[in-house]
Amino acid sequence: MADLNRAMPVSAPAVLLPGGVPIGSTEFGIVLFPEETYTFNWKIPIKRDELEKACADMKPDKHFWPELLGLVTYSYPLATARADTGFVCCVERALPNGPHGRVLRLDEPVSGENLRISDDSLWSGFAT
Repeated sequence: MADLNRAMPVSAPAVLLPGGVPIGSTEFGIVLFPEETYTFNWKIPIKRDELEKACADMKPDKHFWPELLGLVTYSYPLATARADTGFVCCVERALPNGPHGRVLRLDEPVSGENLRISDDSLWSGFAT
């Protein structure tokens, strides 16, 4: 995804997803200076059949470790290329749930207040 977006024109108001699918919204084009923040909510629906397919070879327990991947692209008027910073976060139970620790199980509902999002210790925090 970073490679696709690095090749786009600096002034393009969109980001390319894998497969070259463009997306764009009001979050693109935000101007931030050091120490400034901007927060927005983004819903990413996941269908049960997609989870079941991903867990198909885990029998009898269907547990999984979802990760949230993000890419922030940067540009400025005199830039000749886009720069980017990527991140990977773990989505897990806030408290351990037995022998599997913080993993999620397909048939065990977990409320939002019992989930946490944290930096992935292996993949998070790269920049180009």
